[in-house]
Amino acid sequence: PAAEGARSQRRVEEEVERFDGQGNVSGVITKTGNQYPAQAVGIGIGIRADLDWLKDSGIAINRGIVTNEFLETNLPNVYAAGDCAEFKDLVFERQHMLGNWANATNQGNTVGKTMAGVRTVFETASSYTINFFDPPIGEAGGSCSFIGVTEEKFADEVISRGSVESGKMIRIFIKSIEGVMRIVGATAINNAGEVVPITAAVKGRVDILENKDKLSDLSFNLMEPVK
Repeated sequence: PAAEGARSQRRVEEEVERFDGQGNVSGVITKTGNQYPAQAVGIGIGIRADLDWLKDSGIAINRGIVTNEFLETNLPNVYAAGDCAEFKDLVFERQHMLGNWANATNQGNTVGKTMAGVRTVFETASSYTINFFDPPIGEAGGSCSFIGVTEEKFADEVISRGSVESGKMIRIFIKSIEGVMRIVGATAINNAGEVVPITAAVKGRVDILENKDKLSDLSFNLMEPVK
């Protein structure tokens, strides 16, 4: 939300109590009692698959429909793709769910190949960008990008690059997998130019041990680890 004539206010660790307005939203009230005027509200709450209709099917279900790396379920010739699939993620070595349209499209293509006789592994490092932040003063655009796994509980360490004050910041998620210290994900605010090298490092399972201490240094070129 933004006050009239002012740049957007950014607030974290607050929960919404209610919206104000008759017919159209005019403000947001949080559980701490803070009030924020608003003309539009965007809500991102995640996904929860409705799989009750499969409970007696014999298909293995956890948070989603459990599959292997080929998106095959535990039943022969039964596959799952898209938001409902909890697939074996070879990039991050875990069972994983992804809820974006690009993933659904790519998984559908993978399953189609397997069904057509070309058994195909699904392998990806998800990335997507949304535009809802104000850009730094004097610059065009304003974006927030999500790459790979951005869960602190999954990572061994989180490294910050940039600052809130500058209007540009990246949080890089580091984890050792099978003895290799890797970048497994990142969130990048107003830093679209660094999304490509980080995505390449995630997908390439690049060992960043030698460069880990340099990642927070803005003068360090993030392309270096993936060359």
